Amino acid sequence: MGKIICAFAGLGKTFLSKKYYNKIIDFDLQNFKYIYKQKDLDNVEKLKGVKNKVLNKNWPDNYIAQLKKIITDENVILVPADKEVRDMLVKNKIDFIFVLPSLESKEKLIARYKQRGNNQNYIQRVVNDLEQWININYDYETIVLNKNEFLEEWLLKNKVI
Repeated sequence: MGKIICAFAGLGKTFLSKKYYNKIIDFDLQNFKYIYKQKDLDNVEKLKGVKNKVLNKNWPDNYIAQLKKIITDENVILVPADKEVRDMLVKNKIDFIFVLPSLESKEKLIARYKQRGNNQNYIQRVVNDLEQWININYDYETIVLNKNEFLEEWLLKNKVI
């Protein structure tokens, strides 16, 4: 089976899916979890911190069903690190690797979030998540990257791609 990497925000999921388009899939949850107008989809990054989004009534079953359909032996699927996603993967007995940045990378990540258009609510939530999640012992494989290391470096170093 292919690898599923549950990667923290800003580690390069979208970048990697474009660079390695024949091998890596960026399987974001936004279009499965929320109902958007077509014009809103032009910049999903700006929507991530918006409050009062309309929840899709088919969530999370629609996400897991589609994820199971796209898993192959050859591909790498990058999914968000949200606790809700990780819990769904565990519940559905889908193996994954949870990848976190080091705390020392926080400033570089914040700059990346701003550059890609994330709003302050989103940035603050993500930074809080990192500070909390980094110190938890998980029941699944968890990798903490080196300072200022991004996902591509880790995937190449570990011969995932």
